[in-house]
Amino acid sequence: MRYVRWRAPEVEAVDTIMLGGFGLLLLIPHLILLLIKTRFIIPVIYSLIVDIHFHEWEAAHHVLSNRIEIALIVLVIVSWIVTLIRTIKRRLDNR
Repeated sequence: MRYVRWRAPEVEAVDTIMLGGFGLLLLIPHLILLLIKTRFIIPVIYSLIVDIHFHEWEAAHHVLSNRIEIALIVLVIVSWIVTLIRTIKRRLDNR
C-alpha cells in the first residue's frame, strides 16, 4: 500500500493559487510577444504608464487621456490596413 499524506484544505487552496500564479507568470512573455506582433504594445505601455505614474493627471484630464489612447489604437488599426494593402499589391505584382 501507498502512504498518502493528509493535507488540510487550506494548504491545497494555497498550493492551487500559487500554481495558478506561476502559470500566469509563464504566460507573460507570450502575452508580450502577442502585443508586439499585433502592434498593441505602445497603447498598452501608454495605459500602464498613465495609470501607474500619472494617475492624478489622468483623473484631471480623463477625456484627453481616453482620446490619446483611442488615437493610438486607431493608428495600430491603420497600420494593419496599410500592411494588408501593401501585401495585396505585392502579391498582385508577382503574378
